[in-house]
Amino acid sequence: MDIAPLAADLASLLAPLVPLLTQGGEKAAEALGEKLGQAGWERIRAIWDKLHGRLGADSDALRELALTPDDADAQAALRVAVKRLLLSDPILRDELADLLNQSKSVVVTTVGIRGNGNVIVQGASAVVAGPGSVVVGGSLRGSPINTWNRE
Repeated sequence: MDIAPLAADLASLLAPLVPLLTQGGEKAAEALGEKLGQAGWERIRAIWDKLHGRLGADSDALRELALTPDDADAQAALRVAVKRLLLSDPILRDELADLLNQSKSVVVTTVGIRGNGNVIVQGASAVVAGPGSVVVGGSLRGSPINTWNRE
């Protein structure tokens, strides 16, 4: 198993949550539970509990990331700390890989849209659509497309 991508995925998953997980207490946990859903929260919490306990509550990487969650250097420090931990503990590595795979199936995004002419883009393979748009999931070679505004 290649550890670098696993460490990167774990760090990316946790980085935006570290401030809430380290400082937020029960109210933050409840807010995360509402946003992620119960299953998502339980899996994230299981990953956090395994890593936090091994990295230590006083980990420089966690402390820095809690203060500056958007800082690329702080995120990299967490990634390096996680990678080092995974290299030293193959059982933990396998457990975290399983939890991470389970957590990928429960990520939920909710978007509220108001008004006209809005466009939403998310992810590398995103679909962009707006008024009068055509979304194609394949090739249209040789096919005519007509669009019109029905307003």
